[in-house]
Amino acid sequence: MKLGIIGTGNMAEAIINGLLKGKGIKPHQIIGYDLNRARLNLISKKYRIRASVSLEQLSKNARMILLAVKPQQFPDLMETLKPWVTKQHLLISIAAGIDTIFIQKKIGFPLRIIRVMPNMPALIGLGASVFYANRQATKSDRKIILKIFSSIGIAFEVKNEKLLDIVTALSGSGPAFAYLFIDSLVQAAVKKGLEPKLALKLASQTVKGAAGMIQDRGESPAELIAQVTSKGGTTLAGLKVLQKKKLGAIVEGCLTAAVRRAEGLRKCHSSESF
Repeated sequence: MKLGIIGTGNMAEAIINGLLKGKGIKPHQIIGYDLNRARLNLISKKYRIRASVSLEQLSKNARMILLAVKPQQFPDLMETLKPWVTKQHLLISIAAGIDTIFIQKKIGFPLRIIRVMPNMPALIGLGASVFYANRQATKSDRKIILKIFSSIGIAFEVKNEKLLDIVTALSGSGPAFAYLFIDSLVQAAVKKGLEPKLALKLASQTVKGAAGMIQDRGESPAELIAQVTSKGGTTLAGLKVLQKKKLGAIVEGCLTAAVRRAEGLRKCHSSESF
C-alpha cells in the first residue's frame, strides 16, 4: 500500500525516515505533497520518495493519506482535498486539537480516520505516540498505524478520543517541561561555579539516564528515589526543598493548564470558530 503525505515538515520527515530505516516500506511507496515546493523537493531528493504535483494526483495514487499540516491550515486543506477523498481512503491526522468528527464533517461522509499525537523526540527515533481510531477504521488500519509510529519510538492506542487531550499535554508538551527542568538544573549549577557546557552535558545525561533506568529496570520512580537517597545525604537535602516547594502540585497545575488548552483548541476547531 502506498502512503501519501500532505505536508513535509519536521514530523513528516521523522516518520519518513523511521519507516525507511525499518525497511517496512520502500521510497517509491511514499508520495509527498507540500505547497512549499522547495521543501518538498528537498525531502523527495533526500529520501528518494515520489513528489506529487497536486492533491488529486496524490489521492488517486495513495489509499492511505497522512495529514501532516498545522491545525490552522486544516480548514483550507479539507476543502481542497474533499473532492478527491473516497470511502476507500484511510485518513491519518497528526494535527493537535483537530478531532475525527471535525475531519469527517469537512469531508462530508463517514470514512476511516485515525488521529495520532506524536511528539518531538520522534525526530531522533525516541518518540511517544498515541492514537485513536474512529468506528469506521479497521483492525488492519490500527495495525498499520502501530507499525508506522513504532518506527519512530513507542506507540499506543486509546479507545476514548478525549484522552488525546491529556496525551497532548503529557507527551506532546512534556518535552518542553523536561527541557525547562534541565535548563533550571544547568542555570543553578552555573551560578555555583560550573562551566555552562559541562553543566548542560551533565544535566541532560542525568535526566536521560534517570529515564532510562525507569524503562530498562521496570522499577517505579519512588523505588529508584529510595535507592539513590541515603539518610542525611545530599539527595535527601535537595528532595526536601522540592517537597517544601510542592513540586508535585506545581507539575499537576502545569499539566492541568496544558490539558485545558488542548480541550479548548479541540472544542474551538469542532465548532469551526478558528
